[in-house]
Amino acid sequence: MVNFDKPAVIFPVKSWIFPEFEVVVIEEFKDGSKIIVDEMGIKKRIGKENDSIPEYYEWPVKNRDFPLMMGGEVGFFGPLPYGTFWEK
Repeated sequence: MVNFDKPAVIFPVKSWIFPEFEVVVIEEFKDGSKIIVDEMGIKKRIGKENDSIPEYYEWPVKNRDFPLMMGGEVGFFGPLPYGTFWEK
């Protein structure tokens, strides 16, 4: 018998979008593919086996100034190379 280390304790931490969006099936096709809105709010078409890259249709954030709204002039993700404050 091999004495491996005991596995680490994993806590169920939601570190992305919380609460997650509900997965909604918008349309199903005869070939088995379907258009869904996933848990991150992304509208996409997935294949029947879900084994290929999805075809993305729509993202939940539609405004390019979203980081500016989150963090002011510097932005949520750091300094931005575009935006209205550079033109002042």
